[in-house]
Amino acid sequence: MGVTEKFLEVDKANRVFGLDLLRSVAILLVLLAHGDFILAKNFSSYTSIWMLDGVDVFFVLSGFLIGGILLKELKKNSGKINVISFWKRRWYRTLPNYLLVLMTLIVINILLLKNAAVAPLIWKYLLFVQNFLYPMTGFFPESWSLSIEEWFYLFLPILCIAFLGLIKNYGHAFLLTALSLVAVSLSYKIYKSGQFAAGPQVYDEYFRKVVLARLDSLAIGVLGAYWLFFHRQGFYSYRYIKLFCGLGLIAITLLLPYTQFKLVFNSFIFSTGMLFCFPLCASLRSYPKYFGDFILYVSVISYSLYLFHFSIVLWFLVGVEVYSSPASVFTHYLMYFLLSFIISTVNYKYFELYFLKKR
Repeated sequence: MGVTEKFLEVDKANRVFGLDLLRSVAILLVLLAHGDFILAKNFSSYTSIWMLDGVDVFFVLSGFLIGGILLKELKKNSGKINVISFWKRRWYRTLPNYLLVLMTLIVINILLLKNAAVAPLIWKYLLFVQNFLYPMTGFFPESWSLSIEEWFYLFLPILCIAFLGLIKNYGHAFLLTALSLVAVSLSYKIYKSGQFAAGPQVYDEYFRKVVLARLDSLAIGVLGAYWLFFHRQGFYSYRYIKLFCGLGLIAITLLLPYTQFKLVFNSFIFSTGMLFCFPLCASLRSYPKYFGDFILYVSVISYSLYLFHFSIVLWFLVGVEVYSSPASVFTHYLMYFLLSFIISTVNYKYFELYFLKKR
């Protein structure tokens, strides 16, 4: 048993290395992208060098895992879903950390920074409607992805139950649920794209970070779970060809110019490409001897890392400003990573894990 398994109380036997690798790469991409705020202030030529969006990887992976859990429950319970149990397990996983960081930021902003403008916004963050139809405010900006996931967790079982009332075959009902969520999201983006001139800011604020515009990314992960559950042999066959095709689709999204087409289909194409990488990743079950423990560690604390690294560590504890020398830039950049990992590790061990055990 490795150090991570002992200290963080993780059972490696129930995990898949390839999926932990995806989760680790995703969170490291997010940290590197946000660390660029420090670099951009001091070395403008380094701005936006991290082009891949780690959050998009999280969305597809989350949909894939949640979809698999839901399919197993449907099979076990003869096509029935215990919605309360499903939500309880999700909320024990997501809400404690989210509320802890939210309350911390409220205290920091209202009591320490005397930022009274935050108070009227609190209810939106408690109900996860801060970006349901409209762009985020500057407060707790990284929460945009959490509200998307929470609404998806809410919609998925309800919609599935609705289809089960019409179609007795739980597999068909599940498939229609995922396809419907993709269709709703794409339809919303098609409608919305006619209201804007395409550009990076419009894409980021109105399409990338709005709930209804991003349900397709998680639903594509759910379709991947369906693919694995009902067509296991087809899912795992030609893994390297699928990986090559998936990386090609991802590359296309990086090269697409900002047009109406990109506004509507960019996240759909990226998520589909990411899904085609899953057959190979899901087949990698054994952890390598030399770096497997590190990948497991980063994957396990990834949720804490995501919530703590930006508003609390980067902007409040480390700060983003023009520094006096390259050495000072490097010191603050290093502090950003070290503090993010230290705080997230402590939070996982003594707070997050407590609630995970109650699921």
